[in-house]
This record gives sequence, structure tokens and C-alpha cells, in this order.
Amino acid sequence: MEENMKKQGKKNRIFAGIAAAVMAVSATAVGVRSYSANAADLELDNYAKLLQYSLYFYDANMCGDKVGETSAFSWRDNCHTGDVALGGFHDAGDAIKCGLTAGFTASTLGWMCYEYQDQFQQTGTMEHYQLIMNEFCDFFKASTTLSGGEVTSFVYEMGEDGKDHSTWYAPEKMWDRDSSETYSVTDGASNVAAQYAAALAQNYIISGREEDLTYATALYNFAAKYRKMTYEQSTYSDKDVQDDISWAAGWMYLATKQEDYLTENSKYTSSTNDWTKDYCYANASLGAAIINAEITGNWSYATSCIDSVVNANQNQYYVMNSWGSARHNTLMQTCALVVSHHKDESGKDYSEWAQKQMNYILGDNNANVCLVVGWNDVSATSPHHRAASNLTNSSDWHEYNSWDGDYASSGGHILYGALCGGPTSSDFTTYQKTAKDATSNEVALDYQVGLVGAAAGLYAGYGTGSVVAEIGPEGT
Repeated sequence: MEENMKKQGKKNRIFAGIAAAVMAVSATAVGVRSYSANAADLELDNYAKLLQYSLYFYDANMCGDKVGETSAFSWRDNCHTGDVALGGFHDAGDAIKCGLTAGFTASTLGWMCYEYQDQFQQTGTMEHYQLIMNEFCDFFKASTTLSGGEVTSFVYEMGEDGKDHSTWYAPEKMWDRDSSETYSVTDGASNVAAQYAAALAQNYIISGREEDLTYATALYNFAAKYRKMTYEQSTYSDKDVQDDISWAAGWMYLATKQEDYLTENSKYTSSTNDWTKDYCYANASLGAAIINAEITGNWSYATSCIDSVVNANQNQYYVMNSWGSARHNTLMQTCALVVSHHKDESGKDYSEWAQKQMNYILGDNNANVCLVVGWNDVSATSPHHRAASNLTNSSDWHEYNSWDGDYASSGGHILYGALCGGPTSSDFTTYQKTAKDATSNEVALDYQVGLVGAAAGLYAGYGTGSVVAEIGPEGT
């Protein structure tokens, strides 16, 4: 009974704002395009619900000693309660806490609320957003040791890749991580520190938490002082630190109005190349340029980057990378829609392009498959995610090896709103439906934030759709 009361209380907190918004938002709902009687209702323009659903993946990936009382999913509970830095979020379907992707995710999420706070309020998702953002920022602060206002030690990753990835355990069943799985520096990981600084500055701007600005300032100074990356552990690779520092500097300027931050922000806003036509965990330069444009009114760099992508992908699904194609697609939508949100100043409106790209993702494609879990009748059903798969004993891989990768056969949970990696090309028939195909079905923090951004931008542009009071039996 006590457990049920805890879950019910959790449900009430998560859904209180959403339930209140159902009536307000549903008045703007419109019918989706017509399909034949035997075709799925894809809900292509239900952008209010898409924004709502896009946040739930973070509930599925929570870590620490408050998961049971905080997550919107009843099948998640406390894990890794012995971590040096408690809390935060697992990176993907694994249990690593990776600073590079977590920092990028949080700072992109904060950017979206900065741009679309009205839309979060209108859909009743602001409280849910703030819970997630506070969890990111509290973890970033817990990862940072300050002395006299300066960073003396900084934890940039938790969990050893080889050890973690050699198992298929739900996080609740995993071991307590020791110091050998905690990676920290005293003079590096500047790219991660800068991303943390950006997120903390954003949270100060939006929520007014003074301590967040204190840590943002210290982490920014740390990143700018050393300007070097750390490679010892992370699965992911980066190319530069200046893009992250410029990105963080833009947010520090918006938080403090100090001109030296704007000078630093402007260092990545002058020339384009193939690499800068992407916005992802390894490259924040396009984001830095858009923020610079909002501050200075110079939109030429940002729009030239986006133009090159949009013009080359007018009639096909945009693929930047064959691994996690939906991640890069939705993140480009995110950037294009922010520019469109400022179309009076930027002179550009990419809304129709983004809408068409989202249609592909939601199932309007040649394979009739939707990449968002739990969205419609043709949604992906088997994301590459340990906890959701519900396999109970994979210490020797016996259960996993005999598994067909289908959640139906393992009693898996519905990972509502999760964005799967997608096809390896513009042809959706390359998409594989099994969870054992990580290329097609990987889910991750940075994948998901592109869906949040695109959903918020599309709702801002079109105002269509309606939220739902609950997410279904797999929720609370």
C-alpha cells in the first residue's frame, strides 16, 4: 500500500500541470491528414502531445536515490546510490553517466525553454521540464568541487564503458560503482565543463537559482582557462573545445550582460564548412551562432548553414549520419525552427521543411514505421534499452543471446516518447525493428532532446494538437 501511495503521489505531481492543460490546449487541436480506412492514424500534427511525450525518456533514464519517487514510470526505481556524484541521467540504453552528452542535452533543453517557455506553459509541461532540468543541474553541481569560487576538481563521467557494456542489466540490478569507475580532472574536460556552464546559466535565467549562476561562472572560467579535452574514458569523441566555450559564453552573456562573454561567443560565427552544418554533442557551433544572432542581429552564418541542408533535402528524409539518423534530423529541425521563430529578424522560415521531416519520423514514409515509441499504431516497439526490455537475468548473456529482440517476447515496457535511431539512409526500409540492432533502435539523451526541440518549435509555429491526461498503463 505504501508503494502504491508513493507511485500515486508521483503520478499526481507529474501530471497535475498536464491535466490542467488538457482543456486549454485541446481547443487548438485539428484533424490530421486523411488516410484510407485500414491505415494508421499517425497524429502527424499533434505537436502539443509530441512535446509532452518527448520529455518522458528522461524519466526512464533517471539515476540515483530519488528515481522511485520522481520518475513518471512505475517500472523504474533507485539505482547507483553509491555514486560519488548522485543523480543525473544514464546516457542511453546503458547506465553510463557521460558528461559530454549530458551537458549537450541539458544545454539544448534549456535553450528550448528559453525560446519556447510560453509553449511549455500552454501544454502544461513546464513543471515536468523544470524537474528534469533541475535534476541535470543538481548533478552538474554535485560533479564539481569548488574552492574560493574556483573549480578544483571536476567529474566528467561515471561508469566504465567496457564493464557496463558487457552486461544487459536493468540499472536497479547493477553493482555500486567505485572510484575506478569515476573519472575526474583538475585541468581538463573543458568541452564538458563549458556545456555544464551553459545549462546552469540557462537554468539561472529561467528559474532564478542563484547557486546555478555561481557554478556556471566557475565552470566557464575552468573551461576557458585550460581549453583542452579529455579522452581517457568516454565512448564519444569530440573535435574541438572552442565551439562549446563559445556556446557557453553566449549564455553567460545573456545571464550577466558582461561584454567579454559576447566577444568569446562571437568566435564561431564567421565561416561555414561541412562540419559546422550539424548541431550535436560534438559540435555546438551552430547553436552558438544562433544565440549570437539573437543578440547581435547578424543571422547570415546561421542561415547559410541551415540553407545548405534544407536546399539539399527538400524531398527526402535528411540523413547527416547513418548511425542515429533521427538524432541529427531532429536537431537540425530544432535549429531551423528556432531561426523560424525569429523569422521577422532572420528573414527565414523553415517551418514547412521541419514539418515534412517530422512527418517522415512519425510514420509518413515508405516503410510505414514511426520512430517515436508509443505514438501510433506503427510505432517502433523494441528500442535498444536495458531497463525497458525487462530481461531479468543477463549476467552471462544467456537470456539476451536467446532473445529475439522483440519486447513482446520479454514482457518489455513501453518507452513512451523515446526517439529511436532510425534508418541508415533516406529509405526507411533500412530500418530494423529488433532491439538488437542498435543502429536503428538506439535511444539516448542527445537523441531525445532533438525531438523536444522540434516538437516545441512545431507547436510554436502551428499551435496544433492536444496533450493527454495520462500516458497509459506503463506509466504511473
